Amino acid sequence: MKKALIIFVALMMFGFVDMDAQNNERLKKFERSKQERNTNRPDRQKITDRLKSRSAGMTMEEALTQATTLKTLTLRGDELTSLSSKIGEFVVLERLNLTDNLLTALPAEIAKLTNLKEINLSKNKFTKIPEVLAKLPSLTSIEMSDNQLTTIGQDLLAIKTLSKLNLDNNQISRIDVDFSKMENLTELSLKANKLTELPAEMLNAPMLKELNLAENQLNSLPKSIGNFPKLASLNISKNNLRGLPEEITSIQRLRTIELHGNPLDTLPTSFGSLSSIMKLDLSGTNIKTFPKSFEQLQQLRTLIMNDMGLTKLPDDVAAISQLQELSLNNNKLKELPAKMETMTRLRSVSLTNNEFTEIPAALAKVTTLQNLDMSNNKIVTLGSAVKGMTNLQSFNLNANQISTISDDISNLVKVKSISLIDNKITTLPASMSRMTELKMINLKGNPISDTEKEKIKKDIPKARLIF
Repeated sequence: MKKALIIFVALMMFGFVDMDAQNNERLKKFERSKQERNTNRPDRQKITDRLKSRSAGMTMEEALTQATTLKTLTLRGDELTSLSSKIGEFVVLERLNLTDNLLTALPAEIAKLTNLKEINLSKNKFTKIPEVLAKLPSLTSIEMSDNQLTTIGQDLLAIKTLSKLNLDNNQISRIDVDFSKMENLTELSLKANKLTELPAEMLNAPMLKELNLAENQLNSLPKSIGNFPKLASLNISKNNLRGLPEEITSIQRLRTIELHGNPLDTLPTSFGSLSSIMKLDLSGTNIKTFPKSFEQLQQLRTLIMNDMGLTKLPDDVAAISQLQELSLNNNKLKELPAKMETMTRLRSVSLTNNEFTEIPAALAKVTTLQNLDMSNNKIVTLGSAVKGMTNLQSFNLNANQISTISDDISNLVKVKSISLIDNKITTLPASMSRMTELKMINLKGNPISDTEKEKIKKDIPKARLIF
């Protein structure tokens, strides 16, 4: 055995044995073996891949071989100008995706798809909703965004089972449908159309839960907006609304309302009676004062008030003690009301691009705060005010004028990341080594010398430092 080993080593030394070739041959054998196992093994992954191939990337000809079993068919992005009449052969089909084609009509044979539940006709050339869809007894969802629709007609009423209708990004300027007769409709989206008004009879859908009318040209809302007994989400952002009817406060199940991008000056006096509201977006409006009832919104968890030109935050906002997320970006704020220290559930605050010169004293007393973003302000020092924010985990102070940082920052023992990009920092306090949860400090764009960088690395060895 020893003699054979000596001979083998000698052959290697003189180049008679090509180890690379042997290794390559072993690798090829392993790959062949692996391929054979995968080819012969009817495992779950292979079955899953086969099922996926049935619903994406196939031609009509390929799909027809499975017409009696296929439940999902995708003919997306095939530049189809017409759909084959053979579509009627897919007798068990439940989902049909025809997005990103050039279709203007559907064949009558579509009516044979009695099991079809969802049809996606987005990104085509339809000028009206195909009448044949009314003959589908199981249809629950129609997606027709990014077409050339100009009106919604009464034919839609014949689709009794419809629960979801998406007509975003069309050219709809008129609605001729009484949605009160669509007893199963729960989601309606008409975003980015050309609506200038809403017919009063439209707004009575008894089961509607989500309504999106964003990015239209609405100047007002009818009083019947309050007739939705189950509406939970209302998006009327980016319209031309200068006011809201008092009747909107009758939507007692409303949880989310998006009003951003409207020239609103005021809110209805009884706005606070929307007792179920959990998220409110007022960004880009002209509202400076709030009705007295506003502080009654004690279910409110997220309040967004960006781009409002605010120089002062109304006390009514600070009175909402249950608030968890507050965004006040791109305003002109220099301070926050003292009453904010009573907001005992506040978790996240964003104050980017304002005029703060220091951490607001009231905010520093909010011990529940976990995320604070005060980038793009005028803060010059990080002083003792921070020591009370003991639950803070993420701290963003980019693009300020900070040159000194107090040792009190070491009290922030739960902070995981601090970003101090583009300030005037030359060093960090060694006490930051006590911040045991700290994983990252970003110091890009600060005038820190190479010598000081090495010192910081030694003082805070566990954190990832970015210079």
